[in-house]
Amino acid sequence: MIALNSVLGPTLFLLFINDVTDIFEGLSVTCKIFADDIKLYTSYSLNQLHNDLEVATKRLISWADTWQLELAADKCTVCRIENSHWQTTGITSKPVYKINDCILKYTNYVRDLGVIVDCNLKFEQHIL
Repeated sequence: MIALNSVLGPTLFLLFINDVTDIFEGLSVTCKIFADDIKLYTSYSLNQLHNDLEVATKRLISWADTWQLELAADKCTVCRIENSHWQTTGITSKPVYKINDCILKYTNYVRDLGVIVDCNLKFEQHIL
């Protein structure tokens, strides 16, 4: 006989997480979910800087508070993928993203499902 807890826990988690993508409606932000990891990303040009990612982060925090789920802010990072044009413009200001009072760190690479991708969409870190 299967213990009720071994079935109920994952089922409840799926019920909790199932509606999270709905909170990003109306924003130019994409949400990808794998197990208990959520990745938010958006695309914009130098002429169209916007704050959709910041709004999406705030909505995610509010959603987690509503469902009484704790976000692991210390495990969250920001990876700004940019082409060489952006790097030569001299724009150095980067938006500050927060989860509660924790400022998210910028990183030069991110691990996504075991594959390491850097901020120039290169895979050298993964190959090493």
